[in-house]
Amino acid sequence: MALCEEALCPGVSSFILALFKCVAQDALPTFSTLLTSLKIMCDHGDVGGICHRTVVSLLSDLYDMGPPFAEAITELVTKQFDKPMLSAFDELVKKVEGA
Repeated sequence: MALCEEALCPGVSSFILALFKCVAQDALPTFSTLLTSLKIMCDHGDVGGICHRTVVSLLSDLYDMGPPFAEAITELVTKQFDKPMLSAFDELVKKVEGA
């Protein structure tokens, strides 16, 4: 939920990125919670806002780290995102689909 709060999102995003780098594979079970935050973001219309831009950057950075995150992000985009999410996160979708 902190990813949906403007005051918290940038700091939490940086923390998540650093933590995920350290724990790698062990971070994957948290992707269901991440998906929930992404859905909330879409449902509350923050697309284009600071939280949205920060989360897109976070997901893109995770994807760029390669395994196991590239596969997990690809799974989110191709199998978990609904139509509104595909539209809201189109920059990430294009990155994943272009790989």
